[in-house]
Amino acid sequence: MVKNYLCFIFLYICVFADGQLRKIELYFTSDYNSQKTIALDELLLNSNPVKNGEKIRAGEYRVVVKKRGYKPMFEYIAIPISSKPYVYRRTLTSSRRKVLTKIRASFPKMRIHPDLCTLDGEKVNGQSFKPGKYKLRIQRSGYVPINKTIEIAPSHEPYEITCTLYPKLIELQLKLSYDVPPEDDFHYIFRLKSEMSIMTLCLRSGYKIVPESYLYTIESLGYKIIADRMLVMPRERPYVVKHCLISLQRNVIINVTDEFDNFTTAKITLNDEFVHGNFKVKPGNYSLIIKKEGYLTIHKQIAIFASEKTLVLKQKLQLQ
Repeated sequence: MVKNYLCFIFLYICVFADGQLRKIELYFTSDYNSQKTIALDELLLNSNPVKNGEKIRAGEYRVVVKKRGYKPMFEYIAIPISSKPYVYRRTLTSSRRKVLTKIRASFPKMRIHPDLCTLDGEKVNGQSFKPGKYKLRIQRSGYVPINKTIEIAPSHEPYEITCTLYPKLIELQLKLSYDVPPEDDFHYIFRLKSEMSIMTLCLRSGYKIVPESYLYTIESLGYKIIADRMLVMPRERPYVVKHCLISLQRNVIINVTDEFDNFTTAKITLNDEFVHGNFKVKPGNYSLIIKKEGYLTIHKQIAIFASEKTLVLKQKLQLQ
């Protein structure tokens, strides 16, 4: 009988002891996403680490929960005796996350500082933001603004806004003048070639171009060719190309005739310098004098305009 009693005591102790151990099931979500469970970095019960699915003894515990990117949680819980698993369900609060910016320009290829960078209207200047979705706006003069939605997930590391700004097209304005007006209507050819490509474009004033480095020429009949380069940086205002075209020397023929319309020789001066009947001269205003014995002197002001064509002047002498 004593033997049976001892067996009963042994079985009771075993059953009672096992009743004090309960399997713990962990279900942790967050204020960032209440539908998704997260894995903890550490869960301590009375300073002892516990993992999901472990058996723990019923009793009172001081709980410490840690997860990077979230605020640590501290509380006391009481685990009663039961044969069922103990479900420990909590919601963690995400920590504010420092936001940094790394903005680059496609041209010139360098890091730039935006004129404006906001998340939901709040300026980004190295401060911290609560994880979640935000409307990002980035502005820089001369560049196409960025407007998009970004999502900042919980993390213990800073969140970096990395993006590239692309320059706006810039209006090209040509302001051309000349030292001497053209004989006919003024026409020109403006050729533009990017230093980063082999393509050459013929453009007019008012065209829009991409900011970069260019080589260009300006050609107009009767004028010297202009060849230069320009570096067009991103901007809001038009890019102005301003030049004064210099006229080329023009071939001039002065045909002098007598009273019978026959060609004849005479002394010809242009601004007091002797010239032959066929000569080259810089376009401009001149004093023309034609003298021949027995005839009246011709004295007149002439204007020689810029042109690639030969200028033929006919002057008829009159008898004295």
